[in-house]
Amino acid sequence: MSVTIGSCRIANSNSKHIFEFTHSTADVKQLLNFLEIIDNNNIVQYIKEFILINRFFYNQEAVNNILKKTLQYLKNAEVVIIEISSIKDVIYNSVHLQLDLYQSLIYNHPKHIKRFEILNKNEIIRDAKLRCKTRDELIEDIQFITNHKLLANKKLIFVPHVNTRKIPNNDKKPSAYHSQNIYIPNRQLICNILDDFVKEHRHITYFNPMEYLPDDPNFIFVCKKGWPDYGHYTQEADKIVKDKLKEIINEKLNFNN
Repeated sequence: MSVTIGSCRIANSNSKHIFEFTHSTADVKQLLNFLEIIDNNNIVQYIKEFILINRFFYNQEAVNNILKKTLQYLKNAEVVIIEISSIKDVIYNSVHLQLDLYQSLIYNHPKHIKRFEILNKNEIIRDAKLRCKTRDELIEDIQFITNHKLLANKKLIFVPHVNTRKIPNNDKKPSAYHSQNIYIPNRQLICNILDDFVKEHRHITYFNPMEYLPDDPNFIFVCKKGWPDYGHYTQEADKIVKDKLKEIINEKLNFNN
């Protein structure tokens, strides 16, 4: 059995996605810490800000049930795919907030307005700290993740964010990268760190979708209002990534047989 931890890009793979969405190393570490608490027969004490970690963390019962199911899936897995797609870390009240949910709160996403009524939005916006992790911090986090006892004896596959070089210019959404033939630095940092890390840890696999996709954002990403949505695959790109990842998963599962 294989399971995934990461964003919607990896959730659409052929494996069981076991916990809504995560993006950063901080997200994954926090999840593993929660699961370890549950594994020790203790309770992760609910606070209302948890709704910004997982949109289904409505109350204590929901937190308990979701984490117990997640833990069971993880324990039963032979292969664990972990996507690290962001170096950003948002912290509020000692909680690492899921980046998309945090942004949805800030920009009043209609899908979440009712859900977020329990929160003090102004206080969170004022006090939440958003920062980018350094290279050393990212490496330390990845070491923590790979050495975590809940992942012992698992075959790990690390996946970075898709980082395409060819970013078209668009005056409506100016960026330092739009007119330059370069990779997005934050995403490239993740790619480089993961690539280097697995070379020193042969039992871990590095799966970079860009090794199998054309370097063209118009092929890789869906288009919204004339602009590539850099978070969501087209059907064609999604199939390529799914099929190749499935091959790698099957190789790892068959290796045990």
